[in-house]
Amino acid sequence: MDKGWMKASRSSIEYNIGVNKFIDFALSTIFHGVNCC
Repeated sequence: MDKGWMKASRSSIEYNIGVNKFIDFALSTIFHGVNCC
């Protein structure tokens, strides 16, 4: 997963898209029973 969005300005579109993709990924792993830790 690309983490370049973390260094972008919080008001940028790149940051917003990155956050949304991260949330989608996190939620998809929860629903598929995958533990991150």
